Amino acid sequence: MTTPTLPPALPPLPAGPVLLGVVPATGPTAGGNTVQLVGLGLGGATSVLFGGTSATIVGQDPLGLTVTVLAPAHAAGAVPVTVTNAAGTSNPASYVYLAPGLAAGTVIIPNAGPTAGGLPFALIGSNLQGATVTIGGNAATVLGTDPTGSVLFGVAPAGPPGGGNVPVVVTTAGGSVTVPGGYTYL
Repeated sequence: MTTPTLPPALPPLPAGPVLLGVVPATGPTAGGNTVQLVGLGLGGATSVLFGGTSATIVGQDPLGLTVTVLAPAHAAGAVPVTVTNAAGTSNPASYVYLAPGLAAGTVIIPNAGPTAGGLPFALIGSNLQGATVTIGGNAATVLGTDPTGSVLFGVAPAGPPGGGNVPVVVTTAGGSVTVPGGYTYL
């Protein structure tokens, strides 16, 4: 009789909190915006740091999957975000402070539509007041923004005949930014 072979042991889980993401991952240098940290073992967070500067914790879910904070003010650029609780300090996740006036389009909903265009969309981000939007280099029709400038409403232009993924670019007086993931024409 042979002895069964056991599969190799899984690596141990980290002892402290694990930070999986920061939503949204961008914000103004003035801070004060709401940011949700998503991860594992985040319960009982006692400190959240954005590039070494303390954020204000405004909420935590009882399962330890999210922590909601108000981002502190910081100079423009990318900074590491960490969460500390009784079990330790998490791995860092990235957050980018945007120069004043620079739009931040974090997501376009829906992110796909017909090549004929004409599909309404919402762009979720910040500093979107007065923005223009191009999808695949073609101007989208901007219908307006909400009062906070965090949601822009528009209509997609026609796309390339063969379809495919194209860049979405948001332009304001502060400059232009590209929306991650782009838009896919079907």
